[in-house]
Amino acid sequence: MITRLSTRSLRSVRRLGCTTRVLTGQLSRSQVGRLYSTHFQNEPDADLRKVFDSADFWNDFSAPNSKYTGLFDNPYLDSPQGITKFTEVSLLEAKTLASEIIGASTAEELRSTIRKLDRLSDILCKVIDMVSFVRMSHPSQAFLDAAQQSHEVMFEYMNVLNTSVEMYQKLERVLSDPEITCTFSEEELTVGKILLTDFKRSGANLDPESRSHFIEISNSVSIFGQQFITEARPVQDYISFPSKRVYGLDPQLARQLTRFGKVRIPTSGPLSSLAMRTIADEAVRKELWIAQRTATDKQEQVLTEFLTQRARLASIMGSNTFAEYELKDKMIKDPHNVNEFLLDLSNRTYDLAKGELQSLADLKKADVGGELQAWDRDYYSARYFQSKRSRVYAPDSLSSYFSLGIVMQGLSRLFSQIYGISFVPAETSNGEVWDKDVRRLDVISETEGKVGVMYCDLFEREGKSPNPAHFTVQCSREILPDEPNYFNDRSLLEVGGKRFQTPIIALICDFNQNADGNCLLSFSEVETLFHEMGHAIHSMLGRTSLHNVAGTRCATDFVELPSVLMERFASSPQVLGLYARHYKTGEPLPYNVLQSYLNTQAAFQHCETYNQIKLSMLDQALHSEAAHDQHFSPRNIYYQLEANKGLFPSHEGSQWHTYFGHLFNYGATYYCYLFDRAIADRIWKKLFESNPISREAGEKFKNEVLAWGGSRNAWKCVSGVLNEPELEKGDENAVLDIGRSIDT
Repeated sequence: MITRLSTRSLRSVRRLGCTTRVLTGQLSRSQVGRLYSTHFQNEPDADLRKVFDSADFWNDFSAPNSKYTGLFDNPYLDSPQGITKFTEVSLLEAKTLASEIIGASTAEELRSTIRKLDRLSDILCKVIDMVSFVRMSHPSQAFLDAAQQSHEVMFEYMNVLNTSVEMYQKLERVLSDPEITCTFSEEELTVGKILLTDFKRSGANLDPESRSHFIEISNSVSIFGQQFITEARPVQDYISFPSKRVYGLDPQLARQLTRFGKVRIPTSGPLSSLAMRTIADEAVRKELWIAQRTATDKQEQVLTEFLTQRARLASIMGSNTFAEYELKDKMIKDPHNVNEFLLDLSNRTYDLAKGELQSLADLKKADVGGELQAWDRDYYSARYFQSKRSRVYAPDSLSSYFSLGIVMQGLSRLFSQIYGISFVPAETSNGEVWDKDVRRLDVISETEGKVGVMYCDLFEREGKSPNPAHFTVQCSREILPDEPNYFNDRSLLEVGGKRFQTPIIALICDFNQNADGNCLLSFSEVETLFHEMGHAIHSMLGRTSLHNVAGTRCATDFVELPSVLMERFASSPQVLGLYARHYKTGEPLPYNVLQSYLNTQAAFQHCETYNQIKLSMLDQALHSEAAHDQHFSPRNIYYQLEANKGLFPSHEGSQWHTYFGHLFNYGATYYCYLFDRAIADRIWKKLFESNPISREAGEKFKNEVLAWGGSRNAWKCVSGVLNEPELEKGDENAVLDIGRSIDT
């Protein structure tokens, strides 16, 4: 498509080396406590911690200055009307550039086609990505309305361009002329082929009748898909029980839920989940479990029609199945390779997962007897974790070592060690951020200076989405000397004598501040922050000339690799030694405390892995040849999978498949997280496990993976970073080889 939308000092680390020695027993805690009491406030990166941990410091640091600008330091975005103006200016620029591309005739003009198409994509994305973020995160309704209107205008124009026969034919002509292509860089050829494929995927190469049919079916897929997502909810909003049957549920909560002498338990949301973890009566849990998974006949029909229309779309485009159509440009290439990867992984994981469930089965046997059922898992898991936690550790005390500011320091120190970049807090101008608690960090390279900007919206607030996310607001892209000067100096960076557009990202989390104003993270939240930072650092270090392959704009089953890999760093003793310390005393984290927590959390890791495998299998099955059958039934496919591959006895009362929202956004690609986890595990073991703060290993990963964005074949990146040339083939053997990297 024209618009390919995107879905963080050595000297300070040396001084902090005492923390690492404590974790290995070389210094006592009291000795380190005295060291930190001396240096706690005088660390070179102390401001980084303070802007997140001290409200008073932040209020002083962010005191309004005389300068006024717009969101993300874009002068246009100073008001809702400014969003409209920015959209109008960008649309005019895009239409002018589109006319130049279509009107190109001379060899010189044709040679600029790919770069102009890439610029055109960048112009549209800088609006669409920005307003997509504003629609999700801005607290002002006026801004939300303006962003929605802008999104509709730009998205409509983007669809016009994506289906433009004239643009498709122009690009096809350019790529078929060897006298022109011989002048292109490898990156230009890659982007040209990507754009040509995207034009074809939008039906631009079809005859008029077929193209009209394609557009009609595409609209149907979108309509049914949106309806499927919107209507995915239980038939009943709640079910009622006599109070004596909900024993185990918090009594105060039970009273709050009581209506007309009965306790009304919601069938969705956190209260429903809490009930499944705490109510002792198995019959109640079973009834609630079934109610959570009910669906109307209409919802079943919508899902069936959605998947059927996708199959028809694939047929028009010359593919046997939607999975085949969707996987052509992915690392894994085709459904056969996906299914072989999943089957091999499931065969190695099933017995381990069943073994983990035996501890829950034993608890139930000792409690009430009978076979362990699906509705028992949450209840007996909660009892299992409660027994372990009471003897080993207290989660609230663990979080005392992970204040948000301390974790941000740790990330900066880690990146300084392995990549030579760090985070520096920057003052914001009036209007630059959408909420007073948003922090701006400049990403600074030891050799290149500022290489990017991160806006961190990490604190909980009313009306904010609870889902963590990384938003690309502006991609890195080389600015050529002959381009019109639409940029100011603040939005450009100089690297190797070339000018690049500064990457700008927004990082969103929903961390809670306690009554004292402290934001203390659970270790799960620490891992979440590390994960999202993996995406951010990909955006910062991806150094490509063209927008369409910048940073995270790469193959869907490759994009999660940096973020999944980052999760491994979070629990490494050497990395914890850079930051994990008590937010009041500076006392380093006793590693045995975290290790106890990790051991407990890992009790059911194979069950979680197996569940992901099963969902990935369901995704493939629903997008297979079966969708062409006139008797196609997603419900039957789901039941058959549960009966053949489930960890619990199957139950026909469940219609969970109608809640599988990832079918819409990740259709036929739900396997991606498992696949990238396999690659990440392999890279971790080979490069970082022995020394996760190695600059040599970091440079290897940066130069072989991150710097390329999507401009290099992903298998070549994997082969290069692992020094395993045979993987570059990317065939079935390579897929299975990588798959066996997952710990089982």
